[in-house]
Amino acid sequence: MNNRLIFKDGIISGLPEDKTVNLIVLYSGGFDSTILLKSVFEMANCDDNNIITVYALNVQSDFLCKDKIKLEKKYVRRFINHLNKKKSNFKKIKLIEFKQSLFDVESTNYVENAYDMIFINAINSVVPFIGGADINIVLGGALDSDSRGCHLPYYKEEVENFVKPFNSIETWMEFPLRQLKKADILAYAIRNKLYKYCTCCENPNSDTICNSCKGHALGLFDLLFEYKLGNINLTEKDANFAESELTRILDGIDD
Repeated sequence: MNNRLIFKDGIISGLPEDKTVNLIVLYSGGFDSTILLKSVFEMANCDDNNIITVYALNVQSDFLCKDKIKLEKKYVRRFINHLNKKKSNFKKIKLIEFKQSLFDVESTNYVENAYDMIFINAINSVVPFIGGADINIVLGGALDSDSRGCHLPYYKEEVENFVKPFNSIETWMEFPLRQLKKADILAYAIRNKLYKYCTCCENPNSDTICNSCKGHALGLFDLLFEYKLGNINLTEKDANFAESELTRILDGIDD
């Protein structure tokens, strides 16, 4: 799967120069999507661009943990408010909260691609109704190294092909961060003071550490390992912060 949009050093390149675009960021308040939204916001507010509107699409489904949804909502709104307050003449991010309810179904046979099915449904329910530009570009923060990374080509196909028979506006699905590792994401978040705006926990009130927090801890460990090898650029202060965060998570496991 070839990406048309590429993220490098906080800058996203690859936007079409001859057509106007709306950018729709799948935004959960997590580290990946927060970095993506900040980059898109800054790109939209450059002097020379053809971006009409930036949307943050937050998906709330009763298939997901209620505590996770509540926590995400808090982080999502706080960061968008933070960005939108920067300058009065900036293009503002428009938040779309997509809420979907499932009828009473058995979820004991949970399959891992259920998350992707939920998000594909949300995208295909919202994006065809967004107008005002030649192209709607949907941006996801998924990485190749994610457990569902193998789904990305099918994800992209489902979104881009859905609206073709119904809508004259072209739709893209892009994953600009996909070539990065979690360590790269965390290093960028720490260096750019974004860490406090991010959450990752899938079950905040549980006594058991969730898979997302496990992945976050592994990302911090990999970040510190690569820093020691000289492969990732951090100040000593930032490295100490990453180490304290890893220690905090591990101490929570011991408790």
